[in-house]
Amino acid sequence: MNKLFSAKQLKRWDAYTIMHEPITSIALMERAAIQCTQWLKEKWGNRKITFYIYSGNGNNGGDGLAIARLLLNDGYRVQVYILDVEKRTEENKTNLTELENANANCLHMFSNELKIAEDVIIIDAVFGAGLKKSVEGVEKEMIQWMNKCPNQKVSIDLPSGLTAEAQMPYSEVVHANYTLTFQTYKKVFLFPETGCFCGEVNVLDIQLDTSFETLEQSNDFILSKEYIQKLYKKRLPFSHKGTYGHALLICGSHGKMGACILAAKACLRSGAGLVTTYIPEAENDIVQIVVPEAMCETYSSKLDFISFDKYDAIGIGCGLGTDKISTLLLETLLETRIPLIIDADALNMISINKI
Repeated sequence: MNKLFSAKQLKRWDAYTIMHEPITSIALMERAAIQCTQWLKEKWGNRKITFYIYSGNGNNGGDGLAIARLLLNDGYRVQVYILDVEKRTEENKTNLTELENANANCLHMFSNELKIAEDVIIIDAVFGAGLKKSVEGVEKEMIQWMNKCPNQKVSIDLPSGLTAEAQMPYSEVVHANYTLTFQTYKKVFLFPETGCFCGEVNVLDIQLDTSFETLEQSNDFILSKEYIQKLYKKRLPFSHKGTYGHALLICGSHGKMGACILAAKACLRSGAGLVTTYIPEAENDIVQIVVPEAMCETYSSKLDFISFDKYDAIGIGCGLGTDKISTLLLETLLETRIPLIIDADALNMISINKI
């Protein structure tokens, strides 16, 4: 599993890398900008493409300024819009000076009266993961202007206006088509209320020191393909289906047997040796025909429940409904010690009945 870190932890990860690699902060920023530039070139290889980069005064803006210089060096057409504010981070100042030396004509002060062609690619580098409050002032105007444009937008690290933790009200957020984030996912990408701003998320490896990730504690994780692969049990030459456990799925109802079928197929595919579905008696034929490798136990309105003791794990909820029989089934299961996966309508029943 990969750990999810807070904004403070992400900042510490940068500092840890700077100290232990060692590498300077400006060189680490350059590394991030190179990865972003490479992604942009692979996505839009045509050098006739024009990029408009909107840069803030912090390190995210510094990333944008470095990206602009690298794109210019590779022959792309670039225009950069900055804020008329003296307060900049040192890394931002350094990259602004380098861009001025490379091509001062590409630099402009931001104006919300600018009109651009629809084929221009907008790069949002106003705010990154370090944002701690709702956006105000000219930065808010810049974000609002970008959102009014129909152009495709690429946000660097995070869509400007979001924070890494997704824990504050948002006054204005860039609606990105693509987000190029660094090293790891942020929690903000994983919630529907905030992930909707991010478009397609691409995680770019900027070679932060991996020992920090090992040592740093986190209560939040995201499953990785590598972790899931470790859960698969290798089939032994003389084993049989009973060797790999017996799962019970309590799911499906009239008109919703598709949920049961999908769950049964997924359960078998993921490695369960035996799968039994516990379904309404009238729906038995559907499962027997569509998923013949699954066994069926049925129940009727008489509440003649089977014994659950012989099963190694039980899943309940998919397409089950929230009627009285389903609620009694769930209440019975909650009293057992069998590993239990509660999903879909089972969660709805808990919410409705305060089980």
